[in-house]
Amino acid sequence: PVRLDFSVLVSLNFDMSSVDPPPYPGPPEQQQPWMQQPIDAVEPSRNGLEYLLPLETVLLQQKRDLMTTLTRVPLPKCYALKTNNDELIYEMKETSNGYITGGTCQPHRPFTVSAVDSGGREAAVFTRKRKSTQCVGSCAKDEQYMDNMTIESPPGQLVGCIKQVYNGNVTMYMIQDANGEAIFRIYGMSYTLCCVTGQTQVEFPVTAPDGTGNPVASITKKFYMNTMQQMMTPGADTFTINMPKDLHLEMKITLIGVCVLFDFLFFDTSLRDSHQHSG
Repeated sequence: PVRLDFSVLVSLNFDMSSVDPPPYPGPPEQQQPWMQQPIDAVEPSRNGLEYLLPLETVLLQQKRDLMTTLTRVPLPKCYALKTNNDELIYEMKETSNGYITGGTCQPHRPFTVSAVDSGGREAAVFTRKRKSTQCVGSCAKDEQYMDNMTIESPPGQLVGCIKQVYNGNVTMYMIQDANGEAIFRIYGMSYTLCCVTGQTQVEFPVTAPDGTGNPVASITKKFYMNTMQQMMTPGADTFTINMPKDLHLEMKITLIGVCVLFDFLFFDTSLRDSHQHSG
């Protein structure tokens, strides 16, 4: 074999900088395309919420971490809010350290999730305080034992709230505006129904506060009791939100907040499996 003596090249003042570098091994990673700001946005300074103006369907997709699933070690949750054309609206990430302090009470732990648009603007903040679990008997009706989540846009300005209300053995939530007025009602997850019927897609109808009339919006998600099946099924980590196009932006972002809250409460597969194994 022929060997090249680099000392000869140096003695000849060979300029190695003129040599082209080897090609990149494989195509570069493609970045997620961002949604363009709506042209018909009446108020382009709506703190990033104007992206929701023309939308009737949005998808909230959790970025699943394999290490968390296999080791049961919790990490900050990350999400991508997309259009049904797979355009990115917001990147959403847990910014609090509740995942560390939650311990064995992860479904009840506090968290703060921030939503950022393509310009790096913090469009919304979803905050949930720690829920007290030391309850026996009639104290279950007390507000401190109920789930409560606030939505701010921009940070510091309340636009909506999600509050659990006591309804016997049925988990029910009221979706409120910034003034505390109930706008919608939504029920939580029923594991019993899924286990008995073999249901693999869960629907959460959003109705008027008194529960009358047809649903005004809906949230759906695929659901599997088995962690590996949940991981391997396309769309299993995705919430689909269908809502009226002319719905107030504050209520649109609050419905997105419902998905974040429900994901922590009902769809943490690693925690659900650990509970099954321990039982």
